[in-house]
Amino acid sequence: FDSFTPFASHVSSFYLRYIYFTDDDMKRLSSCTSLMFVDAGNTRVTDRGASYLAKIVSLDYLFLWSTCVTDDIVVAIGNMTWLRMLDVSNTRVSSTAFDALRVRFPDCLVSHSEYGQFFRGFSGNAALNEFANSDALCDAPAPS
Repeated sequence: FDSFTPFASHVSSFYLRYIYFTDDDMKRLSSCTSLMFVDAGNTRVTDRGASYLAKIVSLDYLFLWSTCVTDDIVVAIGNMTWLRMLDVSNTRVSSTAFDALRVRFPDCLVSHSEYGQFFRGFSGNAALNEFANSDALCDAPAPS
């Protein structure tokens, strides 16, 4: 990420799944003010790492499946009411915290492989709607 800094404002998507990616890396990623999509699935990101993205209002899609996030994610990203999709499948997020996320993000698809998907008032495109109503989100591998 050190040589990446001059381009940070132009990056809109990051696919980080299955790599050694930590909270410190997520902090560097937070300099990307135009981010729209982050898939940090199956990484070492925790609630603290996710909180670094909480001020990026362009971020619509946040995938934290098979990470180290816990119930504290509700507070860590709780102000991100602009999110359109959040996946916390295969994490330590309890059903109580999942319900809290659903309430806090009323226009967001919030998904958890054990507790289901919550999808209310979403006005996304047809392809995203099809994905949101499929079983694709439930097929994420268990953390290793």
